[in-house]
Amino acid sequence: MSPSASGYEDDIDRAMAALKGVLDADERILPDPESQVMVNGLADSSVNINMRCWTEAANYWSLFFDLHKNAKQKLDAEGISIPFPQRDIHIRTGAEPLAAARKTSGGGRKATKAA
Repeated sequence: MSPSASGYEDDIDRAMAALKGVLDADERILPDPESQVMVNGLADSSVNINMRCWTEAANYWSLFFDLHKNAKQKLDAEGISIPFPQRDIHIRTGAEPLAAARKTSGGGRKATKAA
């Protein structure tokens, strides 16, 4: 199996068709059982896609590495993004924003005795 991914803003059917084309173009891939392209997860920053195919044992590693390269090149040519994990960081400065954050998050609350 060869993993790949596309961005949430990309057309998933187009991405899957592009990757299927990569599989169909490689003569080292056996015709039976038929190769597959499937969504295998929805991650934080990407829609994860797997390519599954069968080949002769002697071709395994060269095919494995070539599929990664060819998938990247095909997705680039099709204008389909391969996202990378990212986080948004919000920086607050001064006492007032910190006090407001504590009020909304419950931070800084004093413990009370049970009656």
